[in-house]
Amino acid sequence: AFFGATEIKNINGPTQVDVSYVAKGKVACVGVSRKTEYFWLDSTLEEKETGKIVASMRHLNRYMKAGSSLYKDE
Repeated sequence: AFFGATEIKNINGPTQVDVSYVAKGKVACVGVSRKTEYFWLDSTLEEKETGKIVASMRHLNRYMKAGSSLYKDE
């Protein structure tokens, strides 16, 4: 996997070591190009006790088709 891009936002941060958090995420988008497959993941970090969103992240994962024998040469 290749990491194409990552954007992290501190919303009600910073995060702290002594606070419990819940991480939630969802796939925002999937796509394909001639050489790769990719997906965008949106996630949030929430304080466990209050539910307040502390940070968010949008992340791009890319996978090379040539890295798997399941893909035929195009």
